[in-house]
Amino acid sequence: MNSSAPLLLGLAIPNLPFLAVAIAGLVLSFSRRALYPRAARWATVGFACLLLEIVLSVVQQYTFAIDSNSARDRTDLFWIFSALYVLRLATFITIAVAIFAERPNAQPSAAHDVRNASV
Repeated sequence: MNSSAPLLLGLAIPNLPFLAVAIAGLVLSFSRRALYPRAARWATVGFACLLLEIVLSVVQQYTFAIDSNSARDRTDLFWIFSALYVLRLATFITIAVAIFAERPNAQPSAAHDVRNASV
């Protein structure tokens, strides 16, 4: 058995809730694509960014864990950190756009119409 497998698994376990949210979000955005195409498109992009961010974060943590004894200067990894922050920003922006995206007006049912409610 590979000796780095437990390390990789230990780094991936804390990210499992985020992974579940990303996968559930992708499934929901694909299932709502016919009803709300614009919102579903933005949600798909946002949750795909979240999924990519999780994978890159685990890879980054794994790289640091296996290379912790190296005296190499880590300033060359600045671009990776910057990319992760930009990806996180893109995730939040696209999910926020999906939340506030214009949807067709739904016709309220009589049970939900406040004007016809008796006092």
